Amino acid sequence: MDETSQKELLDNQIRVAHANVFWTHKAHAKSYDSLISTSNCWNVAVISLSTLITSSALWDILDEVAWLKWVSCILAGILTGFTTYLKAKNYGELIHRHKQAADSLWAVREDYLSLLYEIKADLLSVSQIIDRRDTLQTRVMDIYKNTPSTTEKGYNVATKAIKTGDATFTNEELNLVVPPDLRK
Repeated sequence: MDETSQKELLDNQIRVAHANVFWTHKAHAKSYDSLISTSNCWNVAVISLSTLITSSALWDILDEVAWLKWVSCILAGILTGFTTYLKAKNYGELIHRHKQAADSLWAVREDYLSLLYEIKADLLSVSQIIDRRDTLQTRVMDIYKNTPSTTEKGYNVATKAIKTGDATFTNEELNLVVPPDLRK
């Protein structure tokens, strides 16, 4: 196979790899956004319950209303359930890991994009392209080893955002995630 054909095959493979990293980056970024929103809702609920418990306890002390003791106990039980769930879920850690994954994948995504430009400009030999591709694949695998699964909402939003539902891409789909001058 001649060098031009080899470069074209490698270009196609790298475009698909770029699109996969692009999609995964977007899924982690959307998971991060979704988890922050969910975490904020839970935090508001915990703060609201704590305020209600404190208010009803103070009111009970001042007015000695018996039913408020029961309300306080029920709210305290609900609050305990919420805080136990939040501790087990550990939103802060999940948010951090999705942010870290998105940031790491963004850097790889940009390196794939640079490689695509260098291929298009015919700046690299076939062996240089293969070396760079292999290095990028290793980086992606290393990132995936320490990455949490994306959330369902993050997955769905990312899928909708780039109009694909699987890991294969048509030229039209690839063209959605690369700059105009790299489109085919």
